[in-house]
Amino acid sequence: MPDNKNQHYVPRCRLKPFTLNGEGRSINLFNLARERAIPNAPVKNQCSRDYFYGDDLQAEMLLANLEGRFAAVSDKLLVGAAPNAEDAHWLKVFALIQWRRTTGQLAEMRRYKKSMENVAYARDLSQKPDDLDNRELLGILMRAGARAIEHVRDLKVAIFRSRAGSEFIISDNPSVLTNRMHLQRMRDNRFGLSSPGAMFVLPLAPSPAMIAYDGACYTVDKNADGFVEAKDRDVEVFNEFQFLLAQKNVYYGPNASAHGLADAAKYAAAEMEECRPTTRTFVPLESSSDTFRLSKPGEELTERKMLLETAFRHPSPSGWPSKLKLREKVKYLGDGTLRGPVRRTEWLKKRSARR
Repeated sequence: MPDNKNQHYVPRCRLKPFTLNGEGRSINLFNLARERAIPNAPVKNQCSRDYFYGDDLQAEMLLANLEGRFAAVSDKLLVGAAPNAEDAHWLKVFALIQWRRTTGQLAEMRRYKKSMENVAYARDLSQKPDDLDNRELLGILMRAGARAIEHVRDLKVAIFRSRAGSEFIISDNPSVLTNRMHLQRMRDNRFGLSSPGAMFVLPLAPSPAMIAYDGACYTVDKNADGFVEAKDRDVEVFNEFQFLLAQKNVYYGPNASAHGLADAAKYAAAEMEECRPTTRTFVPLESSSDTFRLSKPGEELTERKMLLETAFRHPSPSGWPSKLKLREKVKYLGDGTLRGPVRRTEWLKKRSARR
């Protein structure tokens, strides 16, 4: 096989801490479709496809550099060293790019595109543009991720350690964008990277795991050594996020049990059924062609001028890490558009300049 033909969308350095003896050769997995635990499966072809990023290997090489930086930080954490500012930066960048580079994200983008196009071309579906192939769509995702680095710079990082006998798991779609403030306080499952309360959840090993979070919305109770002690219920919440976003498999360490994995998978599947991208249409008010209202059923077939809003919808976990607390009062910024509130003034200005 040519070098770099087998390209991983979850790098092997991410799976290695969960493998037997940490050797990177075999790993326990739970397959969602078959609802079956498979012990000691070969790691080599997990979370990979031939030339997933393309056969010119440019993206593969760039990702290898990022993975190397991330692996160095992860190794420090595994021996008990708290992350410094530079370490935190690379953890956030890795979480962002990892979020954008999986088959799970490809599937979600296809659902998003389909939702929007089914409304936009409702009058004549034959006019819908051709589907993008995986590499074209992945290119869009990766470029968007690279441009979005400014949206994670302000996030803080907390490293959670699990107790003995309670371990984090990982999936084939491991970096999870979520938002406690939106889901719990605002009752809104539509949000993005720039939203107040945004955070990434990413397991690093059976212990530890990380959260990159909006410090203006949350406080985290850290120990004197800079780490956060995760209770058993906290670990269950972290693991639930992996099930919520997993595509095919979740992976667990050699000391963990497969007990309860099937029930967790069923809960996650039911929750994800409620989280498909949706598209709303807006039509001009009778009194103003520049002011829009939510359309009534069927108006999208007759109106000549419309605005479309397609939104990702994110799943809600059954709980949140106990050491991650919502601040009582949270300030955020907005300009009245459908994209909602943001954390920083300059993001509003950039948005206005694009209109």
